[in-house]
Amino acid sequence: MATSWTVSGEYMEACSCDFLCPCIPKNSTTAATLDFCKVALAFEIRGGAYGTTSMAGVRFVLVAQSKAIMSHGDWIGGLIIDSGASDEQVAGVAAIAGASGNGPLAMFAPMITDFRGVERAAVKFVKDNGNVSVV
Repeated sequence: MATSWTVSGEYMEACSCDFLCPCIPKNSTTAATLDFCKVALAFEIRGGAYGTTSMAGVRFVLVAQSKAIMSHGDWIGGLIIDSGASDEQVAGVAAIAGASGNGPLAMFAPMITDFRGVERAAVKFVKDNGNVSVV
């Protein structure tokens, strides 16, 4: 039985395509600006839990590289989870971001054929006068 979870917070996305990413209006079936797409999906969890583990304050980034047409699969991917996260929180993020999580990120899991693993590093959301960046 899958562990129940719920999270809420902030999300940012950036990719290697020219503005505006052509895959967005065509549901990832249009070729990227280049012969590949490098994408970073960054999350800052403000509240929620994975089972009995609080996920509040956890930040992480799903990084991936796909071929020009993302829906063709064969992605390279990995997770960067903030170094301040506990071992239990890391396990929760790995599950939520993977196929077993049954969440929005689970749809990407079958596309990733080369998962490079999980790393811990500082992940910060910086907010300055309405501008937000992830460092």
